[in-house]
Amino acid sequence: MFCHVLAQASLAFERGAVFARSVTPDRGGKAVVQGWALIDGWPRSMSAAEVFNAYCTDLATGDPLPPEPDTEYLAGATVAPPVA
Repeated sequence: MFCHVLAQASLAFERGAVFARSVTPDRGGKAVVQGWALIDGWPRSMSAAEVFNAYCTDLATGDPLPPEPDTEYLAGATVAPPVA
């Protein structure tokens, strides 16, 4: 599902962001949020600080939002560009 959303976002927008929120037992039930910025239609891994800042900001007002409890904000995994 994530790959489908990423592909659709990459095709539809030159700039934007995609976030994945997951919960796994190996993290003691904590949620993990990772993010990617779409630059020219390709995802670039966001740093943990960028993910936190983007995920904890109200899009309509720009005001900060409190972080979600039991949530870690991590850098997105690197997505290598396609080989030509």
